[in-house]
Amino acid sequence: MSALISKTLFDDFFKDLPAGYFVRPLHGDALPNPDQVRIDVQESGPDYIVHADLPGIRKEDIRVAIDGTQVSISAEIRQEDRKIEDGKLLHRERYAGTVTRAFKLPQEIDQSSAKARYQDGVLVLTLPKASAKNTHLVVE
Repeated sequence: MSALISKTLFDDFFKDLPAGYFVRPLHGDALPNPDQVRIDVQESGPDYIVHADLPGIRKEDIRVAIDGTQVSISAEIRQEDRKIEDGKLLHRERYAGTVTRAFKLPQEIDQSSAKARYQDGVLVLTLPKASAKNTHLVVE
């Protein structure tokens, strides 16, 4: 009977905590959430300049997608712990995940002229605004 009461008391006590609250990686840093990928967007003449903080990620694991005004940045994160003693593997843990951050800009982007640079954990995107297209019909 006491086990049933204890379980009910614990269930009531922890019911307001989000699911997975106590689930933490056994090693290393936690994988970042999308809201942890900090971005700064500035307008600089004909371009938008985006700075995205992606520390500890390899350049090859970063993907940028542009669709009109929508910009998506995704990165694959791999972390691995290894302990080797005298050439014999004693302990090994690993995990991987993907983080994605998407946002909209006020104007469409010229994808063919967009540039990306990744250095010291910061992704810098130079996104030229698409030139104004003539959408008026010429009446003959």
